[in-house]
Amino acid sequence: MHKKINKILLTLIASIVFILTFSLTCGAKSNEEIKSFKTLEKGVLTVGTNATFPPFEFKDKDEDQEIKGFDVDLINKIAKKLNLKVNIVDMPFEGLLPALGNKIDLVIAGLTKTEEREKIVDFTKPYFYGKQSILTLKNVNIKQKEDLNNLTIATQIGTTANEFVKKLQEEELNNIKIKEYDEYDIMTQDLVRKRVDCVVLDDIVAKNQFNKHFPELNLTQGSVLNCPTENYCIALPKGNEKLLSSVDEILNDIINSKEYTELQEKYINIKLKSEENEETKSNNSIVNQFLTTLVEKERYKLYLKGITTTLVISVFAALLGFFLGIVLAVLKLTKNKNGKRSLIGKIANFYINIVRGTPILLQLLIMWLVVFKNFKNGVFVAIVAFGLNSAAYVAEIIRSGINSVGVGQKEAAESLGFGKFGVMFYIVLPQSIKNSIPSLCNEFISLIKETAIVGYVALNDLTRAAFSISAASYQTFMPLIIAALIYYIITKTISFILEKAMKRMN
Repeated sequence: MHKKINKILLTLIASIVFILTFSLTCGAKSNEEIKSFKTLEKGVLTVGTNATFPPFEFKDKDEDQEIKGFDVDLINKIAKKLNLKVNIVDMPFEGLLPALGNKIDLVIAGLTKTEEREKIVDFTKPYFYGKQSILTLKNVNIKQKEDLNNLTIATQIGTTANEFVKKLQEEELNNIKIKEYDEYDIMTQDLVRKRVDCVVLDDIVAKNQFNKHFPELNLTQGSVLNCPTENYCIALPKGNEKLLSSVDEILNDIINSKEYTELQEKYINIKLKSEENEETKSNNSIVNQFLTTLVEKERYKLYLKGITTTLVISVFAALLGFFLGIVLAVLKLTKNKNGKRSLIGKIANFYINIVRGTPILLQLLIMWLVVFKNFKNGVFVAIVAFGLNSAAYVAEIIRSGINSVGVGQKEAAESLGFGKFGVMFYIVLPQSIKNSIPSLCNEFISLIKETAIVGYVALNDLTRAAFSISAASYQTFMPLIIAALIYYIITKTISFILEKAMKRMN
């Protein structure tokens, strides 16, 4: 009897060992298959999103630095099953697809699959079906398309709502006006302030905004405009078939599981406020706004990080611009044997004209999306972009300073045996730089304020910090005023230090 029991036990143990071995082998094969596709950073899935699209992606008001939402939870589940860590990059919506494949591995941002977008990116299967809605003020009702005539409509730039309203303007309602925004919060606030007549946006987000500004707004379904149903998909760069098929397979499993239902319950099933359940409004005094903006949840730390980013970019860009500007100024003044501007001088002059004749924002985006398209360090790219821009202005300042040095001093130096380089380096440049210091100080101060646009390359500077706090705290006035005061204090402090330095030099 004991022998039979032992045989049965041995058989069971052998079977368990075989099953475990087989499972581990399959698991190893699965991992190898997972590793067969490429990501920009080994072991990391870099995800692009725009955290101004609640409830899909937003910065939680209790933890301002963390991006949360339906899309964020979904992509974390997918990455976990791919054995990858997640790095989420918050970017302007219109910059997401251009950054795909260079800065980010995929995009999940409530992105609708369209024929135009399919030409440049690949899409997974839909994970959500959305529709458009219309927000208006309480006393305005939109019952048909014709009611939009002669109205000013707000939409987010680059979205399907934006494309739909433009098409409506071209084909049916020529008298409507369109205002384009980067963020939903700002355009809804403009609606409340009566700067626009209505807002067209995704239904789930519209419900979120409606609740936030209740009871001032009215919500109308986009079906009155015959808005089509939209498929929210994850976008990937063209050609990464293995990653696409892996994400698609996992996405399909999640959608058909309890996990997806839980996500919907957590984020999507939004109950609209009504007159019966309206909550008592909180104290909105200046003191309360100040405390909410700075003290609550330690939001001042966001400002401190923003100040650090702003100053790092400004200081290093100013140094790069100063030294490169001197070189450009000297090169621009070089002449050939005939006394005319040399070829290298013409090239320097061409560069200066191009930089001074184009917006710094375009230069920054060209650096980020084209020149350094495979470079992830946004701070470095911003320093280079602002440094090269500043160099053109510094070159003209230094050139004016060089021309202010008397010809007699140059001739005296040459008569004492100085060569052209010696005259420029020892006699002319020291005087020209000293004469140019007031203008150089102004250029540095302007540079600090210009860095307010670095949010376009996914950097959290001082201005971006103010917008993040505004979105998280539901305040507008105080976060922006505090940011403005910080900029003022920084520029006045630097001006004071530079003025003292100039007096000491004199």
